[in-house]
Amino acid sequence: MNEIIRRSWNYPSILLITATLFWGGNAVVGRFLAPDLSPITISFIRILFSVAVILPFIFTPLKKEWQQVKKHIGLFFWFAVTGVIGYNIMSYWALSYTTAINVAILNSLSPVFMIFLSFIIMREYPKRNIILAVIFSLIGIVWVMFDGSITRLMQIEWNIGDVIMLGGVLSWAVYSILLVRKKLNIHPLALFGYSSIFAVILLAPFTLYEWIKYESVFSIATGTQWLGLLYLGIFPSIISFVFWNRSVFLMGPAKCSVYMNLTAIFAAILGFIFINEALSFAQVIGGALIFSGVYIATRYKTRQEVNKKKRKIG
Repeated sequence: MNEIIRRSWNYPSILLITATLFWGGNAVVGRFLAPDLSPITISFIRILFSVAVILPFIFTPLKKEWQQVKKHIGLFFWFAVTGVIGYNIMSYWALSYTTAINVAILNSLSPVFMIFLSFIIMREYPKRNIILAVIFSLIGIVWVMFDGSITRLMQIEWNIGDVIMLGGVLSWAVYSILLVRKKLNIHPLALFGYSSIFAVILLAPFTLYEWIKYESVFSIATGTQWLGLLYLGIFPSIISFVFWNRSVFLMGPAKCSVYMNLTAIFAAILGFIFINEALSFAQVIGGALIFSGVYIATRYKTRQEVNKKKRKIG
């Protein structure tokens, strides 16, 4: 078992599929929590749970990496703002104004933002297979969200919630670019731990103000909602975040970004299983297109590696 885990740690495709699976679960749980709990409360409790759960297991790397963190304190501030706080709060906030369909479509623009920022900031020119993969994945996402209906696509209405979600997608893209551009020689668990701790510290005063002015989460949350918050604090927050960080280091943000579109497919499947949402034929077709995009994104590199190995053997 340990050998399987060790090997999987070096296979970004496995890590990314697992990460997006848990993020898909986050979307399902988020739909359940959003009507009753504010975006700030959901985000704060989620991050606080994740820190409380993982802290005993990462104390050693946190202590070991503290000196390096002190040298880059400003960078970790931005890691927390963009990767931990920004995307989560804006996603839940957007759902207060716009539909889940709009949010899912806008979230699928994440690869486009990452590739664009990679080009602007890092002068990383996207390969043809990456561009093709993004196109396939975008078509798949739109197909799923509009049930294969061009009429529904043409009738879509945009509002302030859509703009907020665009901000969330941009926030995640900036985080991913910062991660690969700075490429700190730091343990992935320490990176996650310090980013989350910074996020808790930054969010705490806003959350406290909200609970004093309105209602505390302790007075309104039900047992089922607490279980949902616990899920958010462990699976999408800890496991997905660490797996994403590791994959970005191994593959770079542009190629990793294509996998983000799998989140919507997993959300549809999990919604069908757990909350009895219908799984349509259009969702199956869209899922096939998205998986095709992921395959195209990874296929080129695999061939390159095979050819390189052949040249070495020859």
